[in-house]
Amino acid sequence: ATVTAREALVGLRSRGLVSSMRGRDGGTFVTLPRGNRHQLVRDRLGGMSRVELRVLAIHYGAIASSADELAADFADQDDIAALRRLLADPPGAAPAPAGQAPGRVVGDFLLELAALSQSARLAREYVRLHTDFGSLLALAHADPEFDAPMRRLCADIAEAVGNGEPDAARHLVNRYVRAGLSRLITEHSRLTAAPAPSPTSGRTT
Repeated sequence: ATVTAREALVGLRSRGLVSSMRGRDGGTFVTLPRGNRHQLVRDRLGGMSRVELRVLAIHYGAIASSADELAADFADQDDIAALRRLLADPPGAAPAPAGQAPGRVVGDFLLELAALSQSARLAREYVRLHTDFGSLLALAHADPEFDAPMRRLCADIAEAVGNGEPDAARHLVNRYVRAGLSRLITEHSRLTAAPAPSPTSGRTT
């Protein structure tokens, strides 16, 4: 309903998620919230329960691995070459610019893989889940000790898809999801841990 849509836009504007402009080039546009993006995602992670996090990861893994399995059936060598180019750093490449989302390479790789499934429905569902769970995975990818091996794991996924090995491809994608979930649970525990009592707490005067 029009009223419901208008109320929703008011709520989004109040949270700084969209902005509206009038005039010929006006409209309502998605905006990036001010402040540290990582802190915003950490706040979201800290506000979730472990059950919510696990359920989201299970759904993400199910869709991603299903798309991956289909890609192993349909992808040709040109598709595999394109996947490998996504993972390859050009010679002399500079580090990622400040502000660029960590894990962008892995995210782009998995999005491309979903498109290769040739299932529009699976690809749409993966994009939706990637927007949701992928933003949380960016916290794990901020650590190079996690990001680097996950990029190597993606190279193994591309190899399995190229060899037409759907079971191996599914297994590798699930390994990625489990590794990401483990990192997120560790971070969630840190964020939700009760603060240590002050040395002076409990003293009476």
